[in-house]
Amino acid sequence: MQISSCLARIKNTKVVTELVYSLSNLLVLFNDRIITNAYQTSPSPVTTADKLKLWLTILEYVEVLFEVTARQAWTDKGKWGMAAFIQMIK
Repeated sequence: MQISSCLARIKNTKVVTELVYSLSNLLVLFNDRIITNAYQTSPSPVTTADKLKLWLTILEYVEVLFEVTARQAWTDKGKWGMAAFIQMIK
């Protein structure tokens, strides 16, 4: 019984590690955007390219988290399916 609980903790550790890494990157990204917007003298219009760049950056930060979660839920085929799906979105 203890061995299976230890293995479950090890599997969850990868997901938690990637979650913390992704959230910290997202926090830095949004903090930088807040600081940039605070120091702008005149508001610049947000273009479609700016929005696309933001979404691609967010996707890059959470990509590995999605892959690790898919691997845990659906084995290696799920991981590669998720990787292919993310690449198609990009």
